[in-house]
Formats: sequence, structure tokens, C-alpha cells
Amino acid sequence: MSVSNANAVAVLDRLGYDFDPSDPCGESTAVDFLGRAMTANVGLDDSGLRVVQDGNMIDCGRRAGYFGDRMGQLAVLATEAQARDLLVVWS
Repeated sequence: MSVSNANAVAVLDRLGYDFDPSDPCGESTAVDFLGRAMTANVGLDDSGLRVVQDGNMIDCGRRAGYFGDRMGQLAVLATEAQARDLLVVWS
């Protein structure tokens, strides 16, 4: 899965992983990752963020439902990793 740097940090945070900019890589067992992906969005705001422009800087925001969609994709990935007895790795 490919996401922006800001969204990657937000997704990892929602999954309950600490993000360390000096070492942005990580790994998890497929079972642990799947559990986190299945519960990461429960009861949390997923209404999105509006686009903000400050001079030439534009923050494109985040569409409503973004985290729900991403967690669904990550659950599929973790299920496949579990079936193949692989770790889930990110960088």
C-alpha cells in the first residue's frame, strides 16, 4: 500500500504503533496486525480533514471514510500474510 508520509503516520497511530522518524520501519506478526486493523477505527472520527491552503503550501486533507477503507485493505493484507506465515512489514 502506498500512502503519503502524513497519512502513513496517521495510519500507524490509529493502529497503535509508535512512529519514530529516525527509524520509520517496523514489523508485526500477521495475527497482531490483523487484530489492530480490525479494531483500529472503532469509535473514532473518520469524517475527514478539509483542504487547507497557506500561500503556496496546500494540505490536501483527507476524505471522509479514509481510515475505514485503509483498515479494510490492511486487514486483507494481514489475512494473506497470516495464510502464508509471513510478517507484516512497513517502511
